[in-house]
Amino acid sequence: MAEAGADSGGGDLVIVSSPLQYMNAVEQRAARGRPADLVLIGDRHGTGATIDALMARQNPWETVHRHGRRPRPPRAVPRLVKDLLDARHRASLDRLASTFSGRRFGQVVFGDYRNVSQRLLVDRIAHDETVLLDDGSVTPQAAAWRADPSTAPEPGQFDLKMFRTALARRVFRERLPAAPLSVTYFTIYGSIIGGRTAPRDRMVENGYGAWRSGLATRRSASETWLLGSNHAEAGICAAQDYVELMLGAVAALRLEGRGPIVYRPHRGESDGKVRTLCEAGDMRLVRTGAPVELDYLDAAERPAAVVVTASSAADTLAVLDPELEIGRIALPQSYLRRRGDHIRAVVAVHDAFNPRLRVITPASPPGAA
Repeated sequence: MAEAGADSGGGDLVIVSSPLQYMNAVEQRAARGRPADLVLIGDRHGTGATIDALMARQNPWETVHRHGRRPRPPRAVPRLVKDLLDARHRASLDRLASTFSGRRFGQVVFGDYRNVSQRLLVDRIAHDETVLLDDGSVTPQAAAWRADPSTAPEPGQFDLKMFRTALARRVFRERLPAAPLSVTYFTIYGSIIGGRTAPRDRMVENGYGAWRSGLATRRSASETWLLGSNHAEAGICAAQDYVELMLGAVAALRLEGRGPIVYRPHRGESDGKVRTLCEAGDMRLVRTGAPVELDYLDAAERPAAVVVTASSAADTLAVLDPELEIGRIALPQSYLRRRGDHIRAVVAVHDAFNPRLRVITPASPPGAA
């Protein structure tokens, strides 16, 4: 936590990258009871327009600072070239942090413990209290990491090294962000992480009251939302395995008499795969670009059920509407090809967080061999 030359009483600062982080930041401001300065760091899915739409609805900010995301060049680009791009990115973050020099913030609030750009700003800016928003169900994993890294699922996701080569680390004098001495979790996951945090960490409950006020009252008798994921695009599973899993889930839902089924893609899913999947499963495709939580709040008619594979929406929607039926699709043993520990930890959080959650075993689609 930066200390030198700071003047206390400088308000609060919030740093976010994604639409869900923005929604949680609005909730945290409502709980805090005062506006703050906002830093928007672009994310890999290019959701700036979505955040702008959210900001048009709720905007508790004194000033807004925009900054580009960390570069993500193609894999074929040499590692040293990637390090040069990251060095420029780090320098620009340092310049941004310098604009806040001379101020000491009461709270610095950020959205993702794994995000090296966010963590670098938190480390460089003087403040009294560090607050972490939920970034999906990775929050319990971050709490476990802070309590005891040896027991955290997929500990490598918290590796914050900026540079890939020894030469760049030496030339650019890599300075890793320090772990905050204490973290206040603004979270829906108190029941999961309570009693399993670092000694100085604490929790403040996020009940989604600021957004919940827009919840529609009518519910469909049969419509089901099937929430997509970018597992195939991220290499977590094979593309064919994902398609088969989704079609098997659709078949199981139809055997229960569910319908119509609406497919709502993840923002990282490819258009071609989504269209093929919806045609094969006879599903209606709805892609708004907004967080599914906001779509749910704005829906003229809420669905009877929401089904996920491994999505934080299973948890946030359970808070927004405790009466909503939520299901998750059972993942076959061979489904996860990488990041298995992370995905299994996300699923475990779903099951522990929502005792009413129902596990759906995929069935063979009609006409399958």
